[in-house]
Amino acid sequence: MIRTTTIIALLMSISLTGWADERTEKAIEARQGLLLVMAQYFGPIVAMAKGEIPFDAVAIERNAGKIAVLAPMLPDVFSRDTSDSGIETEAKADIWADYDDFTAKAATTAERAEALAAAATQGRGATMKAIGALGGSCKSCHDDYRQKKITYSDGAEPAPSIGLGLADSPVALGAGFLSDGFLDHRRSWI
Repeated sequence: MIRTTTIIALLMSISLTGWADERTEKAIEARQGLLLVMAQYFGPIVAMAKGEIPFDAVAIERNAGKIAVLAPMLPDVFSRDTSDSGIETEAKADIWADYDDFTAKAATTAERAEALAAAATQGRGATMKAIGALGGSCKSCHDDYRQKKITYSDGAEPAPSIGLGLADSPVALGAGFLSDGFLDHRRSWI
């Protein structure tokens, strides 16, 4: 009887461990996906600020509005602490050590994206200033909560631990997903 109970307990723990690992992988996939989508909307804005593509206030307003909707979701997709999962990502454990600050930075990013959407209707000068403020908000979070991109000794970057493949997918390349289909910032840093 004790042997049967031990075997059942062992099998259940293995099953629950597998379930927990799957939930962790799904959590990482979700946050990588959200940040990838946010980067796809911010990429054209950055390219316009750098003069790499023509300035388009309508596209900036639209894309900034999308970022303003997505940024408040960041705390949700980072709610599961995956720092001890063994899955290599660029998310620092500090996210969960100071989750309130991380959440506040996500809220600031959403506010600055809304401000950028509004500034896009006020001319190029106001728009450029608001782009800088949004970029500064992103940088603040990255500086505190993102590890440097991992590279191999030959300089190559590894494939993401959990790859979504969205940047090159037909969905991402399709019309309407991004401003004129422009892709930039193809990195998963989560």
